[in-house]
Amino acid sequence: EETRCRMFPASASLDLIADKGTQKQVLVSKNLATAHIEMVASGDEAVAALGRLGGAAMLKRRRGSYDGYGNAAAHSAEEARAGCIALHGEDGLLLEAWVPFERELSVLVVRGRDGEIETYPVTTTEQRDHRCHATEVPSGCAPSVEAQATAIARQVVEAFDLVGLTAVELFLTPDGGLLVNEVAPCVRRLYDLLHAWLVRLKAAAEHNPPLSAPARRRVPARRPSALARRPAA
Repeated sequence: EETRCRMFPASASLDLIADKGTQKQVLVSKNLATAHIEMVASGDEAVAALGRLGGAAMLKRRRGSYDGYGNAAAHSAEEARAGCIALHGEDGLLLEAWVPFERELSVLVVRGRDGEIETYPVTTTEQRDHRCHATEVPSGCAPSVEAQATAIARQVVEAFDLVGLTAVELFLTPDGGLLVNEVAPCVRRLYDLLHAWLVRLKAAAEHNPPLSAPARRRVPARRPSALARRPAA
C-alpha cells in the first residue's frame, strides 16, 4: 500500500476495525452509543467483569470473530470461564454487556475518497444462534428510527475514515434507542445485505457502488422497489 498503490478502505482504518476492542473504543471516543465493554484476558477477569456488567454478557474474540462465530454467551461465572477457555486467543477477549434488543438493523453506507456519502435504506436482519439468517427490506421501523439509524451510520464511517461500501449494524432497544453493534467493511457480509437490494433492481449500473466510491464518482441514492428478503448464505 505504501510503495505501490493506494488501497480503500485504507489499512489504518481496517486495523481499527479488525480488533473489536479497538473498534469499540473508537466508537466511544466519538460519542457513538454502543454496549458497555470490558477487555479480559483470563477466566477470573471475565467473572469479575461479568459482575460489573450486570451478570449477562457476550464474550467475543477481539480478532477473528465474525457474525456470531468466535462468540459465547455468558450468564454465569461458569459460562464466563468456559467461554474464555473455548475462545482463548493471543489478542485477548472482549466482554460486552448483554443487549436485549428488539431487532437488529443494518445500513449500507457508500463513502467516496472525497468524503461524499450515500446510503441505502435501513434493513432488518433476522438473527438465529447469534448469526444473521436473513435480511429484510423495508425494515418495518418507524421513519424516525430509520432516519436516526442512517445518521448514526454516516457518523460511523466518518469516525473510521472508511472509503467504499460498509455495513453498519445497530441494535434497536425496546425504549427506541440505537446502539452500534459492529462495523463490517467485508465482502461476504456485504454480499448478503446488498443482494437484498439488487434482487429487485434491473439496471446494470446498480452494481457499481463499491467501485465508484473510491473513484470519486457520485453514487446515486438507492430506493427499494418492493419487499425483498435475502437469506444469509
